Formats: sequence, C-alpha cells, structure tokens
Amino acid sequence: MHSYNFIKINSSTYLFILFLLNLYVYNISCAPTLTGVIPSFGSYYASVTFTGTNFISLKPTFFVDGVATESFNTSPNKFINIIGPGPNGPNGIRTQYEIYCEDPVGDKSNTVIFGLFQWNGFSQVNQDIYFLGTYSGIPNKSEIRVSPGQTNDFSTVTYINDTHVSFKATYAMASQPTGSIGFYDSSTSKYVSFFQLNYAPIVSSAHFTLDRFSINGFVYLPTTTIVISNINLTCAINSQTDTDIACTPDESSLLDFNLQYIVKHSNGASTVLYYIFTPLKSFTNLANGVTCNLGVSNLATPSTLVYGVSPTAITPTSQSTKVVSFEYPLNAQCGYAFLGASTNRVTNNKLICPTPKITGVITIPDGSNSLLVSFKGNYLSQYYYGSLARIALTYSFINGDGSTFDCTNLNTVWNSVDSSYNVSCNVNQKYSFKIQATTVTGQSTSVVVGYTPTITSATSTDYLVPSQVTITGTQFANFNLIVQIGGKTCTNPIVNPGGTQIVCDFSADVVVSNFMTPLVVSVSVDSTYIGSKAVFYYFRSNPTITSCTSTKYGVPGKVTIIGTSFSADDFVVQIGGSNCSNPNYVNQQTVTCNFNSDVSVSNYLVPLQVFMSISNRFNASNDVFLYVNPDKICPIGSDNLECSGHGTCNQQQTCDCQQGWESSDCSIPNKGGAIPDPNINTNDTTSTIVTPSGAVFDIGIVLINEVDPNNNVIQSYNISSISWNNITKQDSIYSYTTTLPNTKSALNVQLTVNPLNERVYYNFAGDVLPILPKSIKYQVELQNYTFTSVLNTMEFVFKSGIIDRGECVYEESTKTQTTTDNSIRSIQMTLNGETLIGTFSDRMILDNRPTYNKVNKLTGDQIKTKYQQLDPTSTYISIITSYFKSSVIVDPNFGVLVSSTPSNECENGIPRWKLAVIVVCSVIGVAIISTLAIWMIKNRNLLKVKIIEMELKRVN
Repeated sequence: MHSYNFIKINSSTYLFILFLLNLYVYNISCAPTLTGVIPSFGSYYASVTFTGTNFISLKPTFFVDGVATESFNTSPNKFINIIGPGPNGPNGIRTQYEIYCEDPVGDKSNTVIFGLFQWNGFSQVNQDIYFLGTYSGIPNKSEIRVSPGQTNDFSTVTYINDTHVSFKATYAMASQPTGSIGFYDSSTSKYVSFFQLNYAPIVSSAHFTLDRFSINGFVYLPTTTIVISNINLTCAINSQTDTDIACTPDESSLLDFNLQYIVKHSNGASTVLYYIFTPLKSFTNLANGVTCNLGVSNLATPSTLVYGVSPTAITPTSQSTKVVSFEYPLNAQCGYAFLGASTNRVTNNKLICPTPKITGVITIPDGSNSLLVSFKGNYLSQYYYGSLARIALTYSFINGDGSTFDCTNLNTVWNSVDSSYNVSCNVNQKYSFKIQATTVTGQSTSVVVGYTPTITSATSTDYLVPSQVTITGTQFANFNLIVQIGGKTCTNPIVNPGGTQIVCDFSADVVVSNFMTPLVVSVSVDSTYIGSKAVFYYFRSNPTITSCTSTKYGVPGKVTIIGTSFSADDFVVQIGGSNCSNPNYVNQQTVTCNFNSDVSVSNYLVPLQVFMSISNRFNASNDVFLYVNPDKICPIGSDNLECSGHGTCNQQQTCDCQQGWESSDCSIPNKGGAIPDPNINTNDTTSTIVTPSGAVFDIGIVLINEVDPNNNVIQSYNISSISWNNITKQDSIYSYTTTLPNTKSALNVQLTVNPLNERVYYNFAGDVLPILPKSIKYQVELQNYTFTSVLNTMEFVFKSGIIDRGECVYEESTKTQTTTDNSIRSIQMTLNGETLIGTFSDRMILDNRPTYNKVNKLTGDQIKTKYQQLDPTSTYISIITSYFKSSVIVDPNFGVLVSSTPSNECENGIPRWKLAVIVVCSVIGVAIISTLAIWMIKNRNLLKVKIIEMELKRVN
C-alpha cells in the first residue's frame, strides 16, 4: 500500500501553473484549417464566408494575395471577410486570389483559391445570350448558373473562353419587367451577382404563307416591329401576341432570296435573322410573246404555281429544278412574281412583265378627229398588278426626225370581250410618228403611225461619182427608212426636223442608157408607207476615151472603143476626122463602129485622134487609134498555113485560134488538162514556173538600162537588188511600189490573177489579146524618169532560162517567131516536150499614147561583151522604148496549158504534160519593167523570178 504526500500551494502558484499548462496545450495543438469559400468566385471586392477548423482566436488575420484583411466571426468555425486588394496584382491583372489565415501565435492555415470575374456587358444573338468579361479565374466553370431574378429557375451557363460565357434565354428571363438576371455559383449554392438586361425579341421560328410573314418566339410587345432590312421597309403588322407576330410585307421587299429581317423593340433592342427562299433568279420572255421561263435554283417543291401577275394563280406548263415555264394569261400585268405551293410561299419575288404588243392602229390623227390616235393590243396595262398608283409601262411618242412629244389625255381601257386593251390620246400635229410601249423590265413594242411619203425633187450627182443626194418631199420618217434611187439603196439616210428632206449617200453607179430619163426615187417608211417618183437625174459628164482597136490602112473594119460615160443618146464617132459609121452603144464603157480606114498617115507609128460627141454637147477625144503595120501579115505556121490552119486572121493581122489551139500561130494543141492556180510571192514580184516533170523555168525582167545612140549603157538597174517600199494585196490583186535607186522615178507594179478556167480577151492599147486560163497579168509603170539625153532610149531585158533540168533530158531547144519587121513576137523554150512560150505584144504606151515597140533576142556575143553579168546559158529578150517625158507602161501575161501526151523517152515520165505559156504584152502608158511568170505548184523547190506587174484591161 502506497502512501502519498500532498504539497500545499497558494493561489499565485496555482495561476502560474495554469498558465504553463495552457501554453503547453497550445504548443501541442493543430494549425487552423480553411475548408471552404462561399461563393467560390466573385468580384474583386466581394464579401465572402470562410469555413474551417482549429481556430484558437475569434479574430484570426486573413491574408489575400499576401495582404492582411480584417474579418469577424459568425460562429466558432465561420468567418466573414471583405476581401479585395483589387484587380492589379504584381504580375498583372488578377484572375484569382490565394487566401490563408494566421492565428495570433503565428500559426498559418492552408491556402484556398477564390475565383475572380469581371462582367463587361452582354450581347444577344436571338436566344443566345453572351456575357462579356473575364471568366478564366472561376474554379468550377461547369457550376455557373443563371436565373431570372432570384427565382432559382436556373439555366446552365456554358464557358466559351476566357472572355465569353453564354446561356439560352428563357421566356421567364425575357418577361422580367426589369430584365434582372442572377449569376449563381451552384457549387456553393450562392448568388454571386445580379445584372439588368434589355432583351431583344427572340425568334423560335419563321414562316411565309402566300401573303403573310409569321414568326413565333418571345417576348413580343405592342411596340415590337418587323423590318425587312434589305430595303429597310417595315412589315405591316396584322396580328400579335407576346409569342406570335404576323405581318404583310411590301412586295418589293422580297426580291432577295437571302432575306434579312429585323425584329425590334421600341428601346432599340433587336434581333437580325435571315430567311432563305428557293432562289428565283431570272425570267425570260420567249419570242412567241406568251411563254415565260423563270430561272430557279434547286427547286425541290413539286407542283408550284405562279403568283403575283394575274388575279388567279398560273399553272406552269413545265417545271424542273432549274426552269419553270408558263404562259401569260391575257389579263397578266407587270408584277412581283413568285412560286408557291398550297398556302406557302416557295421563292422570293421577281419583278417580271409580259412583253407588250400593239396589234394595230385604230384611228390615225387628222383634222376630222382632233388629231386623236388610238390603238389596241395585249399586255398594255400601265400599272403593276394589284396597284393603281405604281406605273409599270410607259409610252414614248417619237417623231420621224427623232424628236419626241407628249400625247395628252392618255386613256387605257380593258376590253373584256377579246381580252385586249384600247389606248387613245391626242397628238399635236399630222406627221408620221412612232408609239413605243416600254415596261419597267425593258420589254417593248412599237408601231408606226404614218402617212404615205410624197417626193417632189432630188438633187443630181455626176455619174460614177459617189455623192450625197438631197430628196425633198413630205412625211419622211426615220422608221426603218429605206431610200432607193434607180433600185439602188441610198445609204445612211438622215431625215430633217419636220420630215421634209432626206440626205443620203448614193453610189451613182446605176447604169442609164439615156441621161435625159430620170431614175425613180423610192422612200419606204416601216415597209408600210411607200412613195416613189422619177425625179433623179445624173449630171451629164463628158465621156472619156482610153483605147481603140486597130485596122489596116485601106481595109475597112469594125473597131471597139473603150472609155467611160458613154451613152446611147444621139452620138457620133470620128477617127482622124473620118466618120465611123453604124455607131453601136454596148455599155457605158464600150461602143463599136465601122471605120473605112481611109485616113492616110505618113507614119503608121503616130496614132490618129478618136473623137466622140453625145447629143452634140458632150464631147471627148484622144489620140489612141493606130493602123496595123502595113507590112504585117498573120503568122504562117510550120505547115505553111495561115494560123497553122487552126484559126482565122483578124483585122489586126493576128490569129483568132479555134478552141483547142493556142499560141500566136495556133500551132500548139490545148489538151484541156487541169491547170494549177498560180503561186504568187507576196514579198516581191519574183516567181518561177515548175513543170509537172520537175523542170524549173526561171523567167522575169533582170535589167533596166538607159542606152545612148551608140548602144552604150549609161545607167543600169538590176531588178534583183530593188527594194519595194510598199506591198499590198486585195482579193486577187497584188501591188508593189518603189523608187528606182538614186532617182525620183516611181516604179509601180500591179499583178492580177485570172482565176477563170476559160480563155478571156483583154484590150490593151487597142491590141486585143487572148489570155489563158489561170494566167497572171502584170502591169509595170515607170513615171518621171530623167534621161541623161533626149536621144537616149530605155531597154528592158527579160530572162527565159532553165535552172533545173531534172535527171533525164532527151529534148531541148529554143525557137523564136518574128513579125514582118523582124521584131520577135514569141520565144519558145522546149525541154522534154514541155514548152515555155513568151509572147510579146508589138505595142506599149509612151506618154499616154499607144505606139509600137521593137523586141530583139540578145546574141551570145552581146551577152559576153555588153552584158557580162548575165548567165550565158539563159535566153534574153530586149525591148527597146524611145525617149519619154512622163511615163511608160508594159503588161506581161503568164499562163499554162496541156499540150501533148507523155513521152516514153524516160522510164519515170510525168503522167501528163503541160505547156507553160507566158504572154508579155506591152501596153499604153508608162512602163519600165515587164516580168514574165506563171505559177505551177508541185512538191519541189520553187525558185523566184523577178516580175513587174500591171493590171488587166478586159474587152467585153
């Protein structure tokens, strides 16, 4: 058994011991613990409640982001603190606070997070409400809720990003008188804040019937409006509750298939939405005047009807996803068409109009009806369908001179008997005019109200000189105006104000046989009103004479005179003062007569004057008639027969060959083989002739020489070195121009292709020449050449050579034919049965007068001594012309004909043989260069021959 000893202590000692015990207990107890923050988020200066344990002081110190704040307790384990160092922290804007507390003895609690947010307003997209601000610091973002006021009717809030959260507005929210919305932390069951919102109207659905636009949603007020914002037109409200509104939109506001509309409160809060129609994009009226095609996109609704242009809906004749076709009824008007099905609208509106049609004029204005005009037609209503105020069709009244005027007292009446319109009004003058009806969409129709034109006179022009003609009369109008003079259209007619004159461009090329007989002038207005009268006269101009065919002195014969402005009126012809009997008018360029050939001349090289007088008033003369050389006879062929027995000798002592025979003596048969088209070098006047067997003939003018009386060359021009200044082509005519080097002499060359497949004849300086099919006619003119001496002459040297003979040569020869004065008429170069013939006319024109020339073949000695630059293997022809002052002209012609069957001399002979013919005819005028060439195309190399061209003159 134990015994205990007790120590007696006094009160002072007891208190000290008690202090030590308390101190011990404190030192061995836990630090304070924070278990919650209510709410878990809030504003920067929010009042929050902290819960926790192990508090030994009723007033611990709380630290918010290290800053001490005051607190007070509401119970032993719950404290309320007004926190808030503010948004600006040491590291920028704060999104959260870190909070702990500390007892007086210095024990610290754990740290808790308080989320921070800042509300910066809201936006609304229909039912979606967006809060703007900063929300990244909220710890439990999925626990955010909103409610109308403090009703606890919570809606979930969706965190979108750091600056946006959203929620769906409800009827309860939008119907709040103040628009109060509670921001709620469901994790702590605590409202954080309250905001006042001005809600815009909310649309849950929208729908178009045929004539109404209806929307469903909330909350609609008596002052709520609907605006079609495409053109900012208010839709007229028909009915309204707080959840439904119906209105009738203006037709013009529904033209866009992507229709924007605005539902708006009077305080300005509005919702902007879009209604998408099936697009109605276009319309096309067909030429039949009835059918219309509506262009749509992806039309999926079946069995639609067309509304908006007539009292009853129109059933389409066909419908696809892209096109709806229908026919306008006769009572259709311009209107806003759309497609509908049942009671629902399917498409947007499209302003369309039927094409107006004026079917006839009822009354033409005159003095007896107070100048009243009336007409009838279809689709002539002036107004939009369903309106008597909006004008959709207008009338224009246009005078015949293009000016316009007003037609007063316009009246339109619907005629139900034949479903047409009668229109009338009063004009102010009796003058042809046009009525034109035009819709707002551009369709139009017109009718001419006219009177028959009267013609009193027409001004005159020179024949073949295009000029303006002025026609005087009445009721001329520029409506499909056609003016003709002698059956030929007078172009570009212009009507003067008042319609009393027409000025037009007349070609003046209507042929007349008697200038005293007027041509008929015809004026047609709109192909309906036509007046005519014979009032046009040409100014009678003097004729001109350019050439005359020849006869032999003492041998009467018929001559052909070529010129211009000839007439069948009383005319006489004289040659050398002797009357030419039986004058016959052929056309305005040709007459013939019988000449006795009885005017004697001392020199047949000097031309006689040809004189013509028409009606003893209009005269012309020119020295163009040459007698044939008195010693000249027709060519005798190798068989000693005149014209080889295959032609007849004419009065010019040349042969007219029978069909199937060619050449100057009709000795070469024409087998009628196909002739190739000539090949022209468009860069210069050179060419070659390639035969069917492959032989290549090189032809052309090579030299132009000025020669003195001692036959010395004073000046020489090599054609191959000439540079052409200008080269042009029109149809089958090629033109070349240049200036001879170191001179002021102009050299002009014109080449004309004869494309015909038959022989034709040309009159050149009175010499009528046959021209072969597919031939080339050259005209060469040299102007203003300055001779060193008037005693000098001009020489033209032509080359006829073979530059490729092929592999087989069994025949080669060169022949010439001369006239009675030893002038060469033709040259023939034969190779293996293929013959190149150059025929030279005995004429040229010197200083605008015809004369004879002399043609010689250069001898081998001449080529070696005088013309050393020439190739001695070729043949050269020299044409000598005397001195001239102004000009000289020569004309060569080149042709091809098939002359014989192939030879068997070579194994690989050509299937057909062709004869290349070149006719070089000298002609009147200025000529320096004649070039001979004909073109035959073959798949071999083509070499060029220098040619100088002149144009063709045809004998009828």
